[in-house]
Amino acid sequence: MKLVITTLIISLLCIGSFAQTISAVELKSDITGIGKLKKAPKKVFISQFRVMYQVMYIAEDEKKGSVYEGGMTGDVKVQLAIGLQGLTETDLVQNTNYLYQQFINRLKTSGYEIISADEVAGIKVFKDWERKKGGGLSNAQYKGFIMSTPENFDYFIKGSKKDGGEKSTFTDNSAKISYQLDNVTVMRINLVIPLAEDAESWASGAFKLGGAKVVAETALRLTNEMATTGKTFSADLATTQITFANSEAMSLPTSTGFFNLKKAVEINDVIERKKYKVTGASNHDWTGTNMGLYQLFEVDNQFIRKVIPVPVEPAKYNNGVRKAGEEFFKACLDEFLSATK
Repeated sequence: MKLVITTLIISLLCIGSFAQTISAVELKSDITGIGKLKKAPKKVFISQFRVMYQVMYIAEDEKKGSVYEGGMTGDVKVQLAIGLQGLTETDLVQNTNYLYQQFINRLKTSGYEIISADEVAGIKVFKDWERKKGGGLSNAQYKGFIMSTPENFDYFIKGSKKDGGEKSTFTDNSAKISYQLDNVTVMRINLVIPLAEDAESWASGAFKLGGAKVVAETALRLTNEMATTGKTFSADLATTQITFANSEAMSLPTSTGFFNLKKAVEINDVIERKKYKVTGASNHDWTGTNMGLYQLFEVDNQFIRKVIPVPVEPAKYNNGVRKAGEEFFKACLDEFLSATK
């Protein structure tokens, strides 16, 4: 069978315009061991601070061909890629720097001391671990996302992969770190900012009639949506969340907590809300060619791909991302600091 590559005209639907705002932050949280937390040292070690910016949304669908008694259908695969256009590396790094500074400033003004990587470099849990300097950008960690860490922020990872990605642990080692640092509070901070989402309805997906289809809608948000490696089995996942733990004895958690979102925080007036659709129907042959002792059927496999550049004004993007991150941090720290009083 021969392979035919085609490009399908996409359909799009404009949703409308709006003033630049963000939707309200609604937290989902849980804190255990509040009594012990109140007595813990007013010290915080931030073991992880990462912002995942989705700069390319990629979705695909595939329908495998089949052989029937009286005919044959070919494979059809469709792929839709939506990419942000107009941002620079500096935009992302400075946004991350800003959010990190806002976070630690709030802790400092509330009486907390921020423990640096220099002060923890010798503890047992980080033996043979790799120390990394922040400020870098990596597109090797999560599919379609650029991972950003703050400048002037060193942190420790289990090791580096051949592709430049960071190796992850299967369990959170914050309690071990806390115990080896004399019960300081250990925090992990992650923000995930997608640019689009699946927009195919259940009914549409259930009736593809032998073809393949992808429907997506642009929507800049701060969300609990998982950033993944793209591999089938991987413990390396990230979502918008702040977690903390401390430990008084035996590396067991004395108090723990997490904060994430009940629903996504919409970042408006940055990119237009539009729906994009790519569809493809399987090529078929129901007649074939009579070869005497048998009937020969021939079909084409199809790969249908479309890349959509989405222009963005950096000033609006930066302002929206910073505002969403700040409001999430404010809500989380309001609750955390209230529990420590």
